[in-house]
Formats: sequence, C-alpha cells, structure tokens
Amino acid sequence: MGQAVEFGRRISGEEYDRRVAELYSGVPAVPDEKLDLELRRRELDLQVDHRLGVEFPVERRKRLFEVQRELDRVGPVSLLRYALGRVMPWFLLRHSRLLARDTVRAYAKVLSEEELRQFLDLEAGTPVPGMPVDAR
Repeated sequence: MGQAVEFGRRISGEEYDRRVAELYSGVPAVPDEKLDLELRRRELDLQVDHRLGVEFPVERRKRLFEVQRELDRVGPVSLLRYALGRVMPWFLLRHSRLLARDTVRAYAKVLSEEELRQFLDLEAGTPVPGMPVDAR
C-alpha cells in the first residue's frame, strides 16, 4: 500500500491543461452526440496519461470510459436528488456521499486500489473512501 503505480511517463499538470484546452478549442458550444462522446473519451485519455501514465493499457482505458458512461446514465437521478437537497440540506450531504461512494466503486471495477488513489489524486497511504474490500 502507498506504492506508486507506473505506466510509463506521466504528462505534467501544465501539459494536461494545455492539451485539454487544445482539445476543446474550436468545438461548437453544443457539440453533437458523436463529437461529445469523442471529446469526453479523449479527455479521459488525457486524465489517464496525467494520473497513471501514457502506457496504461488500451483495453483498460476502454473499460474506464464504459464506467464513465454508466455513471453518466444516473445523471437525471442525481439532478433530482440535488434539487431535493436544495430544500433539505441533510439530503444533499447524504446524496454527495452516496455519489462519491458509487463513483469510487464503479472505477474500482477497473482500477486497483493504488491505481484508483492515483487516478483520483488522493494522498498516498490514505484510505480510498467507498473502496469495497473485494474491489477487483
């Protein structure tokens, strides 16, 4: 535990920011669905290059994108819970915790605990919130 995971060179924060800005430059304010999916997939690739390394396996990148798309499908439910939380603040706190837990558990289907810690930029050695014991 606490051991950095290496998948080749990792792009710097500055390089990541520059590439994301380049990715979205010239893109219409409301891209069509196909372009939006492509942009989001490429942005995830940049996140992986920055957090885990440029040699992170292609197949696992695809699985991460599938997880991300699954998480997006619960978006409307999240919006409803958020609206309820505006009226009942305790509900918003509970919803935020559940959303964080569910996100960690979804990514844990693809990433090891250490990979997950790096991907989410959590301090080394600290427990990953919501990390199930049988994550993989």
